Amino acid sequence: MKILFYSTNANVFNGDEWNYLTYPSIKSQLDELCKKHPENEYIVLTQLPGLFLVDTDGNSIAEKSNSVTYGLFEDDSIECIVEKIFSYNPDLVIAFSFWLAPFDWLCLKDSIIGEKLKGRGIKAWFNPSKTSLISFDKSLTHNFLQANGFNVKNAVYVNHELFFKTKKEIKENVYQLAVLHEIEKLNFPVVVKDTTGLSSFAMDVCSSFEEVKKLLLSKRNNSDRLVEEYIHGLHFGSEIYGTPGNYRIMPPFILSLNKYGITSPKQSIKIGPVTDNRFKIDELNEQLERLANLMQFSGIAQTDLVFDGDKWYIVDINPRLSGISGTYSVSTRKSIFELILDSEYPDFECAMNFKFPLLSAGQLEELKHYDFVKAVRQYENKAAKQDREVGYCEIIFGTTKKIEKLEQYLDFLNEHFPQIVEPLFYVRGKELFKMLGIS
Repeated sequence: MKILFYSTNANVFNGDEWNYLTYPSIKSQLDELCKKHPENEYIVLTQLPGLFLVDTDGNSIAEKSNSVTYGLFEDDSIECIVEKIFSYNPDLVIAFSFWLAPFDWLCLKDSIIGEKLKGRGIKAWFNPSKTSLISFDKSLTHNFLQANGFNVKNAVYVNHELFFKTKKEIKENVYQLAVLHEIEKLNFPVVVKDTTGLSSFAMDVCSSFEEVKKLLLSKRNNSDRLVEEYIHGLHFGSEIYGTPGNYRIMPPFILSLNKYGITSPKQSIKIGPVTDNRFKIDELNEQLERLANLMQFSGIAQTDLVFDGDKWYIVDINPRLSGISGTYSVSTRKSIFELILDSEYPDFECAMNFKFPLLSAGQLEELKHYDFVKAVRQYENKAAKQDREVGYCEIIFGTTKKIEKLEQYLDFLNEHFPQIVEPLFYVRGKELFKMLGIS
């Protein structure tokens, strides 16, 4: 069987400004896949940085598996990309959509490509373009969830252009008045989101109406916004693999919050999987199964979740690979390629994703020598102008049947690497274990 993995990048990328490190390397993961399934032929086509598909070195692929055929899309047009994929005559095509600032919209193009390939008789796993559009716009996501009976909080959509609309004929902007009037009715605190933002970027938690009003009337408000009641509870992340009729709902991982009470990809610590019945996991699985069928996910999708002690809320949908994909890979001892391709529900062991600041090559090598360190991923923005943009390193450790063992690993890292373990992150990790009833 000839299987082709593809992804595109609609944003400007300069490899001289970025440094991506992945351990184990993607090459080694593909080598292992080819070894386990010699009956298949594998092809990788992408645009750099090609997250999850290739190891990069500047503006080129660093190392390649000798058993895999590689190619880069040199033309951005959808028609040319479809033709190139079609020319390989694949039996199965799988979208490996990733994310890149400033907009989380790369999956939109991959969806269009998938639909055009399907139209030409190619079997393809991709998330439909309608699904990608609903997920891209946070206002559409909220409306979709509400219309389909999922638990949601009250929210008000703010159209940026109308909110600041001025014309000589206009004496008073009544749209602005009406929107502020509706926001004043909400229960505070609220989360103010950029409707097309990436992860937690351009997201604020406001504790009062006056705070929201000040934000919306300021220069910081430069896009459409969604003002949504804050959900108090524990935050989780989960992924969904498979195709219609054969979905595998992954048990959730609990996530830490930043000082503003929201998850942040550069700071979020993950522990799991969480299977304790006090979290109503069966109810969550039913909701995510229903979501998958409504969205017609195909391949992979990710959801951000909040459990308030009684009900589950779906707060974000990402029809692509995510920041938790590598953690599931470690937890199941399977590469992401295997997780997507395998039709059977995997066995899980416990794993923890812990964040560090950028580490030196020597520090990374030292950490990799410990048996419990299973994966390392470092993202460095060499062109960053602010400290918060320089990047981060994540260490995924486990695996063990007992989640308590993860806390011992965390304590070991804190004791032996005090120079790189940030105290705040260590405290947040310990707090997560308390929330799970471990510590």
